[in-house]
Amino acid sequence: MPAQGFCRSSIVVHPVDQNDPNNYRTISQSETSKIMTNTPLPFDALRPFKSKAEEFTPRDTIPWETQAEQFLRYETAEGFMGLRPLPEIEAHVAWLVEHLALPPGAAILDLGCGPGLYSNRLAKHGYRVTGIDIAQPLLDYAQAEAREQGLTSVYRRLSIFDLPYQAEFEAVLLINSIAKCLTQVALEAVLRKIHTALKPGGHLICEFAPQPDGFDLQEPTVTESISFLAQSPWHNSFHAWMIRELTFPSGGERVTHHLILGPDGQPAEYWSRFCLYSIPVLTDLLSACGFQVRTVFGQTPSRPLEVTDNVCFVWAQRDG
Repeated sequence: MPAQGFCRSSIVVHPVDQNDPNNYRTISQSETSKIMTNTPLPFDALRPFKSKAEEFTPRDTIPWETQAEQFLRYETAEGFMGLRPLPEIEAHVAWLVEHLALPPGAAILDLGCGPGLYSNRLAKHGYRVTGIDIAQPLLDYAQAEAREQGLTSVYRRLSIFDLPYQAEFEAVLLINSIAKCLTQVALEAVLRKIHTALKPGGHLICEFAPQPDGFDLQEPTVTESISFLAQSPWHNSFHAWMIRELTFPSGGERVTHHLILGPDGQPAEYWSRFCLYSIPVLTDLLSACGFQVRTVFGQTPSRPLEVTDNVCFVWAQRDG
């Protein structure tokens, strides 16, 4: 049954395909049909699920530190499951190189760098890149890739809340990170640390979850989908993976709720609770932290933000 108070709810069962381009070793279509005909949906017994924004506390429970090694096993030609596809990253890096026009050897700080997908590509253009993250296996992977390619990238295990830098960088990246989950108070604290880390006139490229016009007037929604996988970054054996997407317009929030059910029948759940910011609110917040917004674009560089975009990028510059 849909969670009470939500205006609609749907379940979509993803068929699995041996020719899946993501190559996550999904089970065959015939096996899926057998499972779906002979058994109820595996998560039905776990209802009712969380249905209030405050139930998703803390705001992000994705276990990046403990799941990092499992996550790294699922690299494909398109990148890593759960991260931005490599063609999009290549397009972002090309845009950064062209528009920031930093001098050779400029210092760049990549916050929440993960496996170094942005950092090492920027290092190939001659920049001195420092990547920080809390997951050591991701840092080890990024450093090994840099070493193998003869790059000067440096990686440190460090939280974005504990930046020790003062006027050391020409640019800072805050992309595909936990920043999208931060409340305004927490985000302001991070932005002030970034301001301190940047040299006067330095650039900030940050990614946020945008709040569309009129979002606060909408009804809450929930959508559910299920995949059956032989293996994935969540589990090494056959499991079901439900993704619930919930919106909470009155609070300006959106939640992605993951439920994992393995062969032992024991469920696990993780979530990310996003704060959705309107562009005027972001502009005022950045201004209060000593930045001037230069431009805002959508999921693709140089394309205006559209109402259907789940992320937006802001290019801001530290006051001189």
